[in-house]
Amino acid sequence: MKFINIALFLAFIFNTSHANAQDNAEITLEKKLFSAPMRHKQILAGSFAELRDAHFHSGIDFKTEQTEGKPIFAPARGYVSRISVAHGGYGKALYITHDNGYTTVYGHLSAYAPMLDSLLRAYQYENQSYTADISFEKGKIDVKEGTLVAWSGNTGGSGGPHLHFEIRKTDGNVPLNPLAFGFSVKDHRSPTIRGIYVMNTEGTDSMNYISHPRAVSFSKNTSSGKTMALGKIGIAVDAYDTMDDAPNVDGIYSIAMYINGEKAYGVKMDAFPLEKTKQIDLHVLYDYYVLHGVRMIKCFKDPQNTLPIYD
Repeated sequence: MKFINIALFLAFIFNTSHANAQDNAEITLEKKLFSAPMRHKQILAGSFAELRDAHFHSGIDFKTEQTEGKPIFAPARGYVSRISVAHGGYGKALYITHDNGYTTVYGHLSAYAPMLDSLLRAYQYENQSYTADISFEKGKIDVKEGTLVAWSGNTGGSGGPHLHFEIRKTDGNVPLNPLAFGFSVKDHRSPTIRGIYVMNTEGTDSMNYISHPRAVSFSKNTSSGKTMALGKIGIAVDAYDTMDDAPNVDGIYSIAMYINGEKAYGVKMDAFPLEKTKQIDLHVLYDYYVLHGVRMIKCFKDPQNTLPIYD
C-alpha cells in the first residue's frame, strides 16, 4: 500500500490587486480607475464570488452603517445606461457604463437622483407597472466622477441595508473582483479552515459512497493530520474568511493545493462568466450541501465544469 502525504496551503488575499490574467496588466497599470461609490468607511458584508444558492456572488456588498439613504456617487466618468426595478433580485438597480471600458452596477437602492427618478416615474405611469427596465443611450444622462446618482437601501432580495456593487468588463458583461481595483477595505485576518476532507470519487473502497467525505483528523496543537484511503480520491475544503471591523463570514478568494510539494490544484476568484454561474453546483460538493447545508469546495475539477477560474 502506497501512502501519499497530502499538504494543503490555503491563501485568501482580499486587499491587494488580483485579476484575470488577460485583464491583470491594464488593471495594475491603472489601479485607481474608480473612486469609492460612498464616502463613509468601506466595510464589506459580502465578498466577490461568494458561494450562494445556485450562483456565485457577482459583486461585493458594502455595509451602510445599518441604515438606508446613504448617498451614492459615480466612481468615474461615464453615462447611466440602465435602471431596473424589481420586487426581488437587485430591487432598485442602476448601471453606469464608463469611458474606461467598465460598467458599474448598484443594487438594493432606495431611490435615484432626481433626473433618474423623474424618468422612472414617467415610465411607471405610462406602463402602469411598478417594475421597470429602462436602457439609455450615451449622451442622455452623462455623469462625472462624484456625481450623485442614487441612495442606498434595502430593496429586492436584500437581507438588510447595504449596497451591492459590481464592476463588469463592458465588452462581454463579465463581472470582475472589485477589490482588484484598489478599494480600501482592511483585511489583516487569516482565513479559517473548518475542515479538510477526503472523499472517494468512484464509490469503490471503504468510504462506500461518492461524495461522502471523511474529515482528516488533526493532532492537537498541530497543523498536520493523517488519514488512509484506497482508490481514486479527491480533497474538499470547508473554509471561510473574516475581515477587520466586521464579524460576518465572507468567501475565500483563492485556494492552492500541493501534493508532496507539487501544485495539484488552484482556484482564484478574479472573474467569472455570468452565463456559467450555475456551475457553482459543480464547484462544490452539491449533494453534500443538499443533505447537510454546508458548501465544501472541491479541490478537483469535474469534466463537466467549464468555469475559467482554475489554474
